[in-house]
Amino acid sequence: MKIHYRVIEAAPGAPVVVKGFADGFVGTNLEETLSNLGITDLYVCGMMTHNCVTHTAISKSAEKYNVSILGDCCTTVDEMIHKMALSAVSTRLPVVDFKTVL
Repeated sequence: MKIHYRVIEAAPGAPVVVKGFADGFVGTNLEETLSNLGITDLYVCGMMTHNCVTHTAISKSAEKYNVSILGDCCTTVDEMIHKMALSAVSTRLPVVDFKTVL
């Protein structure tokens, strides 16, 4: 696995969690990492809005956090699918824009 040098420069020494399932908590040390860092608020973003993003955000393991999805920091194979996924998940948790959480 290679991490883009700009990510490394932006967050040197940051913990890396490698996932193999849609839910980022399944089979990873994500929950342990977040706990060790004292995280209470979780902003989820990434590729495949309709799959990985939503599955991680509504995961049973995510329930202990104040979870929001950064809608403008997600994407998927089609804009309509992206919008449908965000609309559907917005009934369970907030979908916000990155600029609003700065």
